[in-house]
Amino acid sequence: MADLADPGYLLAARYRLHHRIGQGGMASVFAATDRVLERAVAVKVFRVGGDTAQDRARMQTEVRLLASLSHPNLVTVFDASTDDSSTDARPFIVMELIGGPSLRERLTDGPMTCQQAAELGAQMAAGLDHVHARGIVHRDVKPANILLATADSGNGDTAAITAKLADFGIARLLDATRVTIAGTTIGTANYLSPEQVEGADIGPASDIYSLGLVLLESLTGQVAYPGSGIEAALARLHRAPTIPTEHGPDWAQLLEAMTTQTPQARPTAAEVRAALQPLTSDRPGHQRPAPTKSLPLGPATSRFAAATGPAEDTSQVVDRSRLRPVARVLASRLWWLAAVAVLAVATTVLMLSLVATDHGTARTPPPAYPSVPGQLGRDLHQLQQAVG
Repeated sequence: MADLADPGYLLAARYRLHHRIGQGGMASVFAATDRVLERAVAVKVFRVGGDTAQDRARMQTEVRLLASLSHPNLVTVFDASTDDSSTDARPFIVMELIGGPSLRERLTDGPMTCQQAAELGAQMAAGLDHVHARGIVHRDVKPANILLATADSGNGDTAAITAKLADFGIARLLDATRVTIAGTTIGTANYLSPEQVEGADIGPASDIYSLGLVLLESLTGQVAYPGSGIEAALARLHRAPTIPTEHGPDWAQLLEAMTTQTPQARPTAAEVRAALQPLTSDRPGHQRPAPTKSLPLGPATSRFAAATGPAEDTSQVVDRSRLRPVARVLASRLWWLAAVAVLAVATTVLMLSLVATDHGTARTPPPAYPSVPGQLGRDLHQLQQAVG
């Protein structure tokens, strides 16, 4: 029997496999040609073995999830079937072939610019918003699962890049029965959310946390929680990721909100997209206008609502609600001081006028009396001297 790794293997009498372009724990992905429609495709072939029932259940979940999704930032599914020509009836999924590298491969060349990271994040947030609205959690958002499709502009300009989220193989429907072993954590250790590490219930906020770590790595070129296995997984329970400040307050506030320990305090995918959209136009010398209105945020993300408002110099920010009672106290004291000042001035003026009057009286010459001869005249003169 021909092996899947052999060039030219014909799968299900329709898909001609070429070379392996990816490999995971439960499947391999090949570049292939659809002989019926004559188009290039990617074929994900599942390895059936071990717990066959579990692998099949997970494969069926992925097919159901992917078939229900249609979004520019998600990998499109064309077909899903089983290769009956093989002895082990290997299931497979046929998807669009992305003509570009994964984000992991891109980051080997160094970090992205702020604008590139914002464009990537806005697209991923849009895809996750579509996914979450349908009750689906991806559970493994990481650079290797983000494919960068390049479209030639045709006029010599830089080709536009569309980010597409792939590999829903470990996704699960919210409130659906788990197909994994009880107590097993599914996901990549470096990008797990705290609730994944603790084995708690997983919701859309878990994907937001993982996307936050992906964006942080895209800006810095460094994995937020390096290491492998338990070391990387447990690190986030003891410390928050280091958020850089050199990219501006908008980035710092958003990343901090996305990677907070409390799932309910994280923004939704729609809110992340709205926060990143203005940052996609940031270029050297370009002044980004302040938003004209605040984002429509829910009550669970009130902490993030303050972070996504117009940027301010934090050294000058003052809580106006705290200023109002202080202002009233100062105003009352100022009136009291003004009254005292007026009274003091009035008292001073009165005293000066009295002194001036007293001095003026002292300078007034004594009245002249008529001259009286004899002893009476002399007595009158002495009396005048004593009084005067």
